[in-house]
Parts: sequence; C-alpha cells; structure tokens
Amino acid sequence: MVLGKIETDLITENTPTNPLSLYDIHKLTSEKYLLMYYKDFGIPYVVLRITNPYGIRQKIKHNKYSLIGWFIRQAMEGKTISIFGKGEQLRDYIYAADITEAFARCGKAEGAIGQTINIGTGSSTRFNEMVSSVVAIVGKGDVEYVPWPRNYEKIETGDVRTDISKLCKITNWKPEYTLKKGIEETYKYYI
Repeated sequence: MVLGKIETDLITENTPTNPLSLYDIHKLTSEKYLLMYYKDFGIPYVVLRITNPYGIRQKIKHNKYSLIGWFIRQAMEGKTISIFGKGEQLRDYIYAADITEAFARCGKAEGAIGQTINIGTGSSTRFNEMVSSVVAIVGKGDVEYVPWPRNYEKIETGDVRTDISKLCKITNWKPEYTLKKGIEETYKYYI
C-alpha cells in the first residue's frame, strides 16, 4: 500500500503517501511516472488504488496474493486459520467482478483522466469477521488467535476505511458484491 501506516479515519485520494516496503515504493514511483508522462507528453492516465482484492481465478497456493483466497483454501482443507492478535483491524475487501467494472468505467470516463481514484467498497470489515465468514461459508476449518509476530508492526498499516466517493461521482459506479456474496462466489468457483 503506497500510503503506509494509516493515521486518518478515512482514506481519500489525497491521503499522504509513506510506503513501508520496496514493493510499495515501486508502486508509488509508477504513479509519479504516469503523472510526468501526462504533464510532459500529454499521455492520458488514471491511477487506480485498489483496496483488498479477492475472487475467482486468484492464486490460492499461499497468502501473498489474497488472504481471502488463501483462507478459503485452508478452510476447504479443514485446516486452522491463524489470526494475529484479536483480528480487530479493519479492511475494505473488494470482489474481482466489482474491480473489473470499476476499471472499465474509469477507462471510459473523461473525468478520470489524470486522476488518482480509490477502488474499494467504501465499507470496512474487521479481519476476524472476514475469517469467520469464510469458515461459516465453507463449513469447515477452525480459527485460532496467535500473538503478533515479532516486528510485524513495522508493516501493519492499521485500520483501512476507504472513501470511494470520487469513483462513484466520476463513473456512477457502486459495488454490487457484499463480502459474504463475494466469498460465496469464490468458494463455489474453487469447489
């Protein structure tokens, strides 16, 4: 996440950036290159900042690409899902079909050119509630709460609540999938 540690109640497109990893620095650098090419050469661009994506066809071999997909796999295999701490952190999870629709609308919207736009649902869920939903929908798996790993706080961003009003205004888009519906669709795909 290009924003780093979240120190605000609501993330907007103007929230200051402070990347915590090399990967995030590269993402922010890409945004700066796009802006430069737009200003210097008139090449149109849109920066789309996606919250926590998940959905069908995602890789579920490990947790690097989507925790929801990884947890669905663990639950399907009857394994125990570990939650660090109490799992109270908030995240905005967005289903793949909603992302593709938002991308398509941003690609067609003249008002999106030269903009940075948040793509999320605008609704945050506690991490432990997401995991409970996965286990309930799959009907297998267990949950355990474990201590935070040493030094993990260096990369933990804090609560994520995303303002998507700019996206909605420019494109007249709104998410169609609730977290529960998206998890159900993802689970059905992997059955």
